[in-house]
Amino acid sequence: MMAIRLPRVREPKWYKVAYGKERFTNLAKADVKQGTWFLKPYWDVYKQFFKSNGISWQMLMEAWGLSNVYFVLWLEDKLPWEEAFNKFEEALNRILKKV
Repeated sequence: MMAIRLPRVREPKWYKVAYGKERFTNLAKADVKQGTWFLKPYWDVYKQFFKSNGISWQMLMEAWGLSNVYFVLWLEDKLPWEEAFNKFEEALNRILKKV
């Protein structure tokens, strides 16, 4: 199977504002690691794309679990959004190779 290129979305800067550095807590990290703040709206918008490419909600969640550390680094301003998203895409492609 060819590698999937996921639809790109803008960096959710609102999320960083909501968890401003002075308020950054373990709760924010846990929320980022869990991923539904991003994956649920992403799935809703691109559901047809995912389904037509054999990607399930469970696969997206698994890929997030494999790459969430990069989104924590993004939240802490240690990694650009695009780089974190690329790691998510790589994780999903590894999952797709197994099926």
